[in-house]
Amino acid sequence: PLIASLSFGAARPLAFRHKISGETGRLILPAGSLLLMRPAFQSQWQHSVPQDRGISAARINLTFRKVCQPTDRVSV
Repeated sequence: PLIASLSFGAARPLAFRHKISGETGRLILPAGSLLLMRPAFQSQWQHSVPQDRGISAARINLTFRKVCQPTDRVSV
């Protein structure tokens, strides 16, 4: 699925590695950043936010994997 990841707080690096070629990359996710990951990225790349003991500020990440239409209501 298309995934949206919203970051707040301390800037953190996102590391990624291609599953076949081994190619690697890294980018910084600053506060307020929105990262969109397409389905091909999910299936072809491994990704992580590596632990960093040098960062002491808080960070919150909200990840959205499925967005429902306003007409999708749950009956109680």
